[in-house]
Amino acid sequence: MANGMCVDIWRRRQIERVWLEELASRPEAAAPSVEHQAIVVQALLEVDAMLRGMPVKAANAFVMAVACDMTDKEVAAELGVSTRMVRKYVAQAMFHCLLLEARGVAADLPRHMPHIVPAASSPG
Repeated sequence: MANGMCVDIWRRRQIERVWLEELASRPEAAAPSVEHQAIVVQALLEVDAMLRGMPVKAANAFVMAVACDMTDKEVAAELGVSTRMVRKYVAQAMFHCLLLEARGVAADLPRHMPHIVPAASSPG
């Protein structure tokens, strides 16, 4: 368990380091607020966790197609699969992204949603 925690800390630091390097390359006037930076780091960590929970080829296909802007054909050649399989992998990852987003939205909802009361019917 301690080993897993060390890996998690290392991954978090690596993601934060890359983000800080990206920020350093921008003009100071274009730097986002501290709050926005924290939101971005948290989102990156969630996406990282999502990708680590997926099959390796699906995660790699998603990163290559979306983050690296590679074509299906280029990704297929890199992974040694068909372009149809690349589309399947990317769709699988996109579905996981939607689930991640849905969990975030659900977490932001109030615990006790007000019950919807039907409107009184008017006399006929």
